Amino acid sequence: MAALQFPYTLFTTQNRMDDYSAKDMRCGDLTEMQLKIDYGLVDVSTRVNPYTLTKVSPFNQSQSMFYGSRNEGEKITRQECAMTLFDEFRQPFMTNMEAAVEITGSRNENK
Repeated sequence: MAALQFPYTLFTTQNRMDDYSAKDMRCGDLTEMQLKIDYGLVDVSTRVNPYTLTKVSPFNQSQSMFYGSRNEGEKITRQECAMTLFDEFRQPFMTNMEAAVEITGSRNENK
């Protein structure tokens, strides 16, 4: 077996990341209640609320001590909301993480 030559492409998606014309990028196949109840998708963004199409601010984040003290955030278009969600999706979820794997044992040669 030949060694891999790096860089090596192991997987390629069929559609680009921002391909808004792709069939699976169309909305409407699940209701808001299904997303919230069945899948637990309630607070899905720290920047926008896709259910109300509003920007999220410290005054309307549920974990904020100021929650509910102001009206909803600034209204945005569906396109602005989608672009913001995709931008947020591109950001690393966790940073400065390290992992170490240690494998111990011996080879079983009693076979």
